[in-house]
Amino acid sequence: MRRTLALIPFALILAGCGTDPEKFPDSTLSYDAVDAQVGCRSTFSDAKKQDMFDQQFKNKWYRWTGIVLQSDPGSAELDLNGGGVQDLSVDFDSDNAGYNLQRGQQITVSFVLDSLGGCIIPYGGKHGAVVVNPPSSPPQNK
Repeated sequence: MRRTLALIPFALILAGCGTDPEKFPDSTLSYDAVDAQVGCRSTFSDAKKQDMFDQQFKNKWYRWTGIVLQSDPGSAELDLNGGGVQDLSVDFDSDNAGYNLQRGQQITVSFVLDSLGGCIIPYGGKHGAVVVNPPSSPPQNK
């Protein structure tokens, strides 16, 4: 019992070391690549998808482009595949990063992938930042 109690503070210290966002590795995988492995299109069991997500995709930096469906100063919901539903819910590090975003606007965000998405629930991201924010232009009538 004493040995177990002595290890608990040590484990908590080690767990705290992994929270610095600058220490998370980069990933070049697209939304489609991640979703094919562990998302709605994956044929693996939910338990296996969660294990794969935790081991291969979680706590890495991603850069994905999507359409703003909804935003507030501290977060945004993005459609990443043109399906009209939220595929990513990202929390920004800056308190005002989402303030000027507009529905229908295409943006690219950099973020740390935090939670697994699926057919109904979006993927979750933290430490987000808008890295490409092209000016909005009115739709062209054809």
